[in-house]
Amino acid sequence: MALTIKQLMDYSWMSQASYLNLDGLALGNVPDLIGKLKSSDINKSNIFTDHQAKLFTGSATSDPADGFNFINHIPNVDDTGFSATVFQSNEDNTYTIAVRGTEPPGEAANNNFWKRSA
Repeated sequence: MALTIKQLMDYSWMSQASYLNLDGLALGNVPDLIGKLKSSDINKSNIFTDHQAKLFTGSATSDPADGFNFINHIPNVDDTGFSATVFQSNEDNTYTIAVRGTEPPGEAANNNFWKRSA
């Protein structure tokens, strides 16, 4: 099955959102999610525009099937820098897990781990 342009955009935006600081965000709180998408103390190059944040959350349209809900965020685990965010589609309630790359300090620790294990 080929992906549509809309699906590619959705996945891209979920990836972009996973790089932001969504820690402490309450489940289903769309105004707070929009605020976190538009302002972050980390990875400022991934901040959403106001319109993009509203499209991503579905609040820019009157269709309740548009956008995504925030479910959970696991930020920077231990020394690995691993982080993942779970989103739920408003259209079909499916879940998507967005896993982002490590941050430089975590990456360095992870590289040391691999050197020790080799």
